[in-house]
Amino acid sequence: MHLYKYYPPKKHNFKAIAQKKIFFCYPSSLNDPNDTSITNIQAFPQFCRGLDVDNQKLKESLDRHAICCFSKGSKADNCHLWTFYASNYEGFAVEYDENVLKDLAAVITGPLPLLDVDYRDNPLNLDADETFAIAETFDIKHREQHSINQCIEAYQKGDHRPIEELFKELHLQKDRSVWEEEKECRLIVGNVILGNLNGAFRRFFQKVNNKGLLFTLPANAIKSITIGYRTSDKSKRLLKKIASKLGVKLFQATPCVENCRWTVRLYDISTKANKP
Repeated sequence: MHLYKYYPPKKHNFKAIAQKKIFFCYPSSLNDPNDTSITNIQAFPQFCRGLDVDNQKLKESLDRHAICCFSKGSKADNCHLWTFYASNYEGFAVEYDENVLKDLAAVITGPLPLLDVDYRDNPLNLDADETFAIAETFDIKHREQHSINQCIEAYQKGDHRPIEELFKELHLQKDRSVWEEEKECRLIVGNVILGNLNGAFRRFFQKVNNKGLLFTLPANAIKSITIGYRTSDKSKRLLKKIASKLGVKLFQATPCVENCRWTVRLYDISTKANKP
């Protein structure tokens, strides 16, 4: 399985790819309003009473993480993602090496798990004593279990780590009926890293105003670039230059119908001879 990220044709996106960087946004900046928002937390009054904090402090706790999203697939042919995230084929998609992303924790010597999104019919019931798995660990196969009540009790005693790990679990939950076709996984930066951005992790992460973080990838993380069939000539030239610099192939995605099925055909345009 390959990992892809779809981009609109924005100047900062071209620059980031050329510099082998990816952007981690804070949860409050995600496009889905049901993606770990204050509104969702407020839907569980018993949970909120247990925390006894105001909305601003809750928002700050939710934003003590940063997220980078990817989509799984065999190739960059997800019609939904091309339309929704790549400006209706005017943008581009980047293929990332899944194994490299899984090994980032070892590269930076810090917890940076790549986790599958949990597509659900209903959100985690914060007013019930459900359990969840701690994500901030080097070994995601053996993740520590916590209950919601344990998180509240720890918070009341001054230990905020379990409740913030609960919020990280909420960052992985999405409405199955709306989002499942995205086949998403996420890299999640937590408190261990965010609390040491001026120390041990300074050389890996760069703050971007109050919006999030830029992370510099290992040299072999990017595998290919795919442009949309509506990408402008100017953007095509720029992306071809970037692909050449990175030493990766360049493809073009064109929607079509094959065998009475809507799909996306990819053409290798790394050389002029292969242009569609």
